[in-house]
Amino acid sequence: MSNTLGDRRYFRYVDDTGRQFKYLTDQDLGEAVGALLDDESPDLPRRFRPRGVYCQATVDGKRVRKYVICPTAGNAVYASNVSQGVTIDGTTFSTTGRRGERVSFGSNPSGGAIV
Repeated sequence: MSNTLGDRRYFRYVDDTGRQFKYLTDQDLGEAVGALLDDESPDLPRRFRPRGVYCQATVDGKRVRKYVICPTAGNAVYASNVSQGVTIDGTTFSTTGRRGERVSFGSNPSGGAIV
């Protein structure tokens, strides 16, 4: 396994409210979780952090970690409550945790006052 980024592609992401977006990631990462190719949906919104899983493997005596975006909340890798094997670029990683969607809002220059 080479721990470098390969070809990057746009994949479909469906947020928790059902809206579709596209995100750009390494092709191996998208394929590892069964994401569908999509170059027509709008980009993910700014300040939006997509859901995903943390994975790790030991390669040549070194720990390698990845964060893999999961395209839907029902994705088997994301929804599982036990560690899953995820093959990325020929190497099997084990999931070590997951993170849900996060969104933050820009600061309001008026301090919240209605202007």
